[in-house]
Amino acid sequence: MRHVWPVEAALAGADRVRDGIDWLKAHPEAVVAATATVVVISPKRAWRWGKRGYVLWRGWRSIRNSLFAAG
Repeated sequence: MRHVWPVEAALAGADRVRDGIDWLKAHPEAVVAATATVVVISPKRAWRWGKRGYVLWRGWRSIRNSLFAAG
């Protein structure tokens, strides 16, 4: 059983991430409030991070679509 703990720890971390994503999906107002706060405090930084996020999102969609098309 001692050889299983690294896998168990990794899966527990993945569960925490999934729980966080589920919480964000259930509370979109928190995402909007955080985004509005960042935009008000530092619009230049918000714009820069928004562009980065958009590029990451498009890249993820492209990878996901190519994987599903191949499978």
